[in-house]
Amino acid sequence: QDIDLRVRQLGLEGRCCTQIMVQMALEQRGDENPRMVEASGVLCLGLFEGLACGALTGGALAMAILAGERPDGKLLMELVDWFKAEYGLTDCDVLDSDDASLRFTRCPGMVAATYEQVSDILEAHGLLPG
Repeated sequence: QDIDLRVRQLGLEGRCCTQIMVQMALEQRGDENPRMVEASGVLCLGLFEGLACGALTGGALAMAILAGERPDGKLLMELVDWFKAEYGLTDCDVLDSDDASLRFTRCPGMVAATYEQVSDILEAHGLLPG
């Protein structure tokens, strides 16, 4: 299924960026864990304070889910470095913006791109399940 479409579907169901990343990783592994998806909601909107972006924190969680183990710091830093280079930030700026529509216009693309990057990093290191 197309990543962009699935991100938008989950967003329309009321999931935040972090929850979307976790749900998609679980689906890719053929797993279900509604409690984990719900629990990851505490990271929504940068801990509801505009701190670490949910696409990024969700990406770290997705990386662990997909790899089947906690990734080492080097892999996580690859993701963080890519995210910084791509978006110029690591914080959730939606809460600080006067434009609330960003959550529906900008964020889905960031989530999809980050999910793809997580897969690319894991694949490059031979950690993406087949």
